[in-house]
Amino acid sequence: MTNLVSDLGGVIYSFDSTLDPIKHQLAFNDLINNNHLENADLKTHLELEWQSILKGDLKIYPIKSGIDNLLENLKSSKLIIVSTSLAKTSKLLLETLGIPTVGVEIFDISKYGSKKDKKAWQQIFHKYTHIDVIVEDNPQNLLVSSNAAYELGFRPEAHLAMPLLTK
Repeated sequence: MTNLVSDLGGVIYSFDSTLDPIKHQLAFNDLINNNHLENADLKTHLELEWQSILKGDLKIYPIKSGIDNLLENLKSSKLIIVSTSLAKTSKLLLETLGIPTVGVEIFDISKYGSKKDKKAWQQIFHKYTHIDVIVEDNPQNLLVSSNAAYELGFRPEAHLAMPLLTK
């Protein structure tokens, strides 16, 4: 079975109706600013994200091609989510978008560091015997995660959007 590591925001959903990655981030930033939490820590920001999605105050817009490809990939892949969201937020997002969560492993990378930090990725990747595919919408994060995997001896495919994997 293929180990498929994926981000969520920008891959299967956006906070922006036009699916623009910059506007996606701006919507999150506006949430923080509108709640006067600019100086709060990341954990507080991530808790606000979860509460706002639950209440419907932070709208999520599905990326249909990403969801369709992911659902097909799940027939032959184990899904490993690495996101800068609380695990409960990632689970909520998956369920809301109709993606089964049974058997999915979810990591909040902020518990390990940052997506810009190779060592944070390696702490997660160490748990696996192979990493086959990495999907990350941010080119810098994709490069860091791929390099982290390579240093551990893995040779994953790297993608900026959810591919349809061949069997």
